[in-house]
Amino acid sequence: MSITSALSNALSGLGAMSRGAEVTSSNLANVLTEGYAPRSLELGVHSAISGVSVLGVHRSVDQGLLGDRRLATAETAFAQAQAKFTASLDTEIGASGDQASLAGRAAAFEASLVAAASRPDQSTRLDAAADAAQHIANKFNSISDRIQTLRSTADLEISQAVKTINTGLQKMQAMNEKIVAAQARGQSAVGLMDQRQVLVDQLSEYLPLRQVPRDNGATSLFTVGGVTLLDGRAAQFEFSNTQVIAPHMTLENGLLSGLSVNGAQIIPSGARSPISDGKLSGLFSVRDHLSVTAQSRVDALARNLVERFQSPTLDSTRPPGSAGLFTDDGAVFDPMNEVGLSARLSLSVAVDKAEGGQPQRLRDGLNAIAFGPSGNAVLLQQLQSAVSDVTALTSSDLPPVERSFSGHLANLSSVMGQERLTSDQTLSFARANESELIGQEKEMGVDSDAEMQNLLVIEQLYAANARMIQTLDDMMQTLLRI
Repeated sequence: MSITSALSNALSGLGAMSRGAEVTSSNLANVLTEGYAPRSLELGVHSAISGVSVLGVHRSVDQGLLGDRRLATAETAFAQAQAKFTASLDTEIGASGDQASLAGRAAAFEASLVAAASRPDQSTRLDAAADAAQHIANKFNSISDRIQTLRSTADLEISQAVKTINTGLQKMQAMNEKIVAAQARGQSAVGLMDQRQVLVDQLSEYLPLRQVPRDNGATSLFTVGGVTLLDGRAAQFEFSNTQVIAPHMTLENGLLSGLSVNGAQIIPSGARSPISDGKLSGLFSVRDHLSVTAQSRVDALARNLVERFQSPTLDSTRPPGSAGLFTDDGAVFDPMNEVGLSARLSLSVAVDKAEGGQPQRLRDGLNAIAFGPSGNAVLLQQLQSAVSDVTALTSSDLPPVERSFSGHLANLSSVMGQERLTSDQTLSFARANESELIGQEKEMGVDSDAEMQNLLVIEQLYAANARMIQTLDDMMQTLLRI
């Protein structure tokens, strides 16, 4: 080997080790940086002169593990949206043993009728029965309002999610263009790739997506169901927020906005949805499925309550076809107008003290012209029987089993409690799966111990190359002196 070749080798080695020290230092400095992937130096033999050549900086990422973790993130966000809804609604309905729950209100009403029937002459007991009836109507109203509030909240969050997705996809398109341009100039784009990975991670909370590499460092995004999110140009999601949502408003009847991508309508949730899983699909599921089912259940129970007291055989003072003790916003209930009944449920003005009614009509009849004997408990006993009689629900997805009114409410509490438990378990599993994949991903990240050892090796190699240059310099000086 000539002195020139040896000098070339040493100088190229110094340059490579200097670049290696820079890469290793960057790894150590970014151990906790989100989206940072470990770097390693790619070396090769210099083709023109003898020595080592820096081919580039390799960004170490396990794309398979990264993709699985992103899908797990989407599943967790989907489960979280559903668990939040079921927990909120279950809390509003309440447990069967809670006095403030719907079942507790019904039990108190039935007990007040029994107490009033035992002493129909006591106005305080009649007042308590009227108040208990009012509490039931108010509780139904509160539950329905809560459902619609949750729907409105989901609708608003959908609008915000769509804006976030559109912004993220636009940034992804711009980042792709920067990476392609950098590589075309022969510059390293690993830093830009880190930023792009963070953008994709943020989008993966909303959509179950897959990342596909393209030429020149670009990348494309697709949902697992096949919707193109980014392939050269970013897709555009469209959605219109609805400020106030009522029980009768659904996606199916066109009163609520659907979701479109580049002008094409897609199914936003359910097994046939191309974006199933992810926060966006979870919010649509809450707005269009879970809440609609919950509303139908509560409306069916409100209907059962109204029809029990609207029976023509109950209270001979009522004209045929008139409303009973519980009304549809003051009117007789029409079975064709069941949707939203729980929101409209109200106590008859005949006994509602707030509306000038008289609780004594529970004893004497809603349309009694004059008060009857104070000791007459026949109607009160009939009202109590109306509550305790077993009937079957005529609508909703609850089992059509004959039960007392309290039995139907206890069944609703049981169903809601079970659904809450199921959604919590689903969320717990999704979080555990995501946490495990995040742990595996961190194991593939920067190993500070290995990087420190690598730094020591680089230091030794740098010193060896420097020693070679010093030795060559001494040889040249010796030759010049000779």
